[in-house]
Amino acid sequence: MKSNRKLNGTRLSEQHLKEQHKWPTRVRVAKAKKEERCYYVRQLEGRLEEIAFELRVLISKRHLGQQHPAYFASTRDCKAQAILQGYSGRWSCEVVNFYLKCELGLSDFRLWRLEAVDKYVVAAPLAWAYVERRFVKERDAQLKCCGDLIRRHREEHAEELLTAAVKMALDGGSLAQVLPRFVKRELADAC
Repeated sequence: MKSNRKLNGTRLSEQHLKEQHKWPTRVRVAKAKKEERCYYVRQLEGRLEEIAFELRVLISKRHLGQQHPAYFASTRDCKAQAILQGYSGRWSCEVVNFYLKCELGLSDFRLWRLEAVDKYVVAAPLAWAYVERRFVKERDAQLKCCGDLIRRHREEHAEELLTAAVKMALDGGSLAQVLPRFVKRELADAC
């Protein structure tokens, strides 16, 4: 949750400041590779604006010196460990959503025609499947995350494009022939 949400009429960031004198509870959460990660948690209970039932809100830090905590909400009967364990399982979904929106352009659909949106909603996850598959195959010291793979893929495309343009020029193509083949028409006209 964002820190500006109000629990019992008070912003979560303000409640965090009020609770700082209390010692946090240490919660251990198992990660996918059987490792454990510790979080320092303070629990609050109450109602958020526009929600009709009581919630448990966690103010969570990865280490005691962390300035800006994360805020999590769940039903009151959930324990802190279960809330954090559930969120850790969702993290991979958040990463995929980020890349689909920011890197593959799924958030830029507002001015498109319905048919284009419909096709792109299928194309973007297919592109992401390609990224994940290639990441698993090629993972090494330089490829630490999917963003590194996307960067490598773009560099490969740029290299292929430049190689093809230079080859066409060396084979006797004039600048007037090469530019329109590899550059958008408006840019070629400006040159």
